[in-house]
Amino acid sequence: MRFSIWLVLFVLVAGCALMGCSTFSAPTPTLAFVTRTFTPTLAPTATFTPPPTSTPTRQPTATVTPPPTFTPTRLPPPTATPFPGWKKLESATIEVWAPSHFVGGDPLKDKDAIVKSLRALGPEYVNSYNVVEQHADLFLLYALDPQVGSTGLLTTFSVTFNRLLPSGLMDQTQSGVAWQLPRQTILLDSRNVALHYAAERRVVDAVAHNNLVRYLVYTIKSTNYAWVLVFATPENEFYTRLPIFEQIALTLRIKQ
Repeated sequence: MRFSIWLVLFVLVAGCALMGCSTFSAPTPTLAFVTRTFTPTLAPTATFTPPPTSTPTRQPTATVTPPPTFTPTRLPPPTATPFPGWKKLESATIEVWAPSHFVGGDPLKDKDAIVKSLRALGPEYVNSYNVVEQHADLFLLYALDPQVGSTGLLTTFSVTFNRLLPSGLMDQTQSGVAWQLPRQTILLDSRNVALHYAAERRVVDAVAHNNLVRYLVYTIKSTNYAWVLVFATPENEFYTRLPIFEQIALTLRIKQ
């Protein structure tokens, strides 16, 4: 048995040598590389949304409106007296209606009649008629009630034309109102009212000849000028006469 094995081995070796067999070697293992394809996952691209453009709201431009130039409307004369027993008093630029017992009118044209009425009241009224005689050009209209009360003080009303300063105040150096009102007065009331024109209304007190005088003052302003209507009466007669004063003021017309 052992001899048979050796014989077979010998025959194999010899045959291989005769046939030029190459050296038998174990096969070289082939490395197989599995290539993995990497597909990167793209992160979502951030989309930039610009903030909304703020469109500023344009503020309206302030429009400076210059004050209107006041031009009184010329009105036709009334066809009838506003109240029974009243009469019209007028000058070239002003007209009012007043109870018929009032004496007055245009101091330039009717000065003699006004002064005569004042002189008839007595020498104590010399200051009043001196004002009318010497400063008639300052008044557009002047009237008085010859019915004098217990105090002996006159009841009058007058209209003057006055220049306004840029501040809106009256120029006292060229103002007829300086002859209508004392320098020292006490203001009792002030308000805006509607006559035929818009007006400022004031009530003031002042002392004259040791008696208290009360004044009702209406001021009608334009851009550069003012018309001033002043009623003067003893303080103790003021409220009795006030309705008449207010009715007279309502009839005032500026003729231009």
